[in-house]
Amino acid sequence: MENKCTILVVDDDTDLGSNLRDILEDEGYSTGLAGDGKSALDLCSERTPDLALIDIKLPDVPGMVLLDTLAARYPEMKYILITGYASIESAVQAVTNKNIVAYETKPLDMERLLSLISTFDSRRLAEALMRIASNSSLIGAYLLQDGAFLYVNSRFENVTGYDKDELPGIAPLTLVHPDDRDTVRENAVSMLKGDNVPPYEFRLLAKSGETKWLIESVSSVQYQGKPVTIGSIIDVTERKNLEKKMTEYEEMNKLKSNLLSIVSHELRTPLATIKGYTTMLIDYDRSLETKEKLANLRSIDKATDRLVELVDRLLDMSRLEAGILKLEKAPASLTKVIKDAIEEAMIRAPKHKIMFNTGKRLPQVNMDSRRIRQVVDNLIDNAVKYSAEEANIEIEAHSNGMEISVHVSDKGMGIPPEEMDNLFERMFYRVEQKLNAGISGFGLGLALCKRLVEAHNGRIWMESEVGKGSKCSFTLPVLTGIVRDCGDEKRDKDNSHNG
Repeated sequence: MENKCTILVVDDDTDLGSNLRDILEDEGYSTGLAGDGKSALDLCSERTPDLALIDIKLPDVPGMVLLDTLAARYPEMKYILITGYASIESAVQAVTNKNIVAYETKPLDMERLLSLISTFDSRRLAEALMRIASNSSLIGAYLLQDGAFLYVNSRFENVTGYDKDELPGIAPLTLVHPDDRDTVRENAVSMLKGDNVPPYEFRLLAKSGETKWLIESVSSVQYQGKPVTIGSIIDVTERKNLEKKMTEYEEMNKLKSNLLSIVSHELRTPLATIKGYTTMLIDYDRSLETKEKLANLRSIDKATDRLVELVDRLLDMSRLEAGILKLEKAPASLTKVIKDAIEEAMIRAPKHKIMFNTGKRLPQVNMDSRRIRQVVDNLIDNAVKYSAEEANIEIEAHSNGMEISVHVSDKGMGIPPEEMDNLFERMFYRVEQKLNAGISGFGLGLALCKRLVEAHNGRIWMESEVGKGSKCSFTLPVLTGIVRDCGDEKRDKDNSHNG
């Protein structure tokens, strides 16, 4: 009984009104009675009924005026009009007003009236249950007609962030990420043509600015002579994020495997060298000449340096990745850093010619000189490593007033185009191993250079052509307000170092 609709009878005929109320209450309906328009408005303000039976002719206000007033205040209320004076005008109003359930004339056919009320009540309950199911669902639902939203459930509001009153004024396609609009548009066209459109994914632009991943299903029906799109959406953003994390996890596992492969490969050679020469010194100490012992010790020292270099680069990389590598920046001369690096490189590779050209005086840079020296050392070592003996290594440095660009060029083997995108990746196993197995290295240098340069708000990139050589470049922002380069007071006329 409590689920049945509430009804208000508005009729100035007291006997008829009382009889109607008694009959309806016997049928289980909660019923109120008003003899005029004012009383009807008062009762509605106390408790809004689901259905009102209104006599068109009332003593204080015309029934249609009362109906308009109620409709404005209570848009969900429905009506059955009752009149003893049927007219074309009132009949037309009854037909055109969507909230009017029926139009009945006196004397009333009570059986017919009860049937109308029962049908209305059944439909009301069904619609209420549908709304509950729709609004409690994890699936967002909507109806579209003529490019505008007719209906959305609460889940659709939650996903998009827009209230149902905002959505009718929003073009549906503007909710779609620009990169996915063609897909959504093509599916809509196919659906309207009658094709079966399988569920598809796209990105939604929520009101908050967040991008969400959705799975959408759409179909089309006719309503009032026009096609209506019935759509449902499921928010799969969490699933997409998990998929991304899984991919990243798999990549990390792959990188970890690569790291272990690289470290084990690179450790093997220096450790074998150290072990071999140490054993030789122990076993043949008395038979080895001093010159041979010194050569063995130098080999051990060189192998140890390689191990220290590997450990240092791994530590620096992990600190940069974790954001805990502290840069000790101060105004300094990039020219001096490059010249110092060249002088030591010429000692390590005396058969190569290293040319340095700065063009004009360079401004100072706010940098960690030791870390930028690491970058320059690595780029020079790479150029030397992959160039023939006595080949020229060219280094240039220029300023445009905003930043200094440094270019290190070699005439070496070059890098295949398909490998260029991976050069600066962490743990990228050197492409040169594919080209020249005799060249040693850790595969960490360029990745470390990239992170050190970026930590100084700079950029780094590589240009290369197989068989002709490579040019690695990086930039650093200049220290504004200071133009003089303290490390460039005494300049060579040709601005070059030759080894």
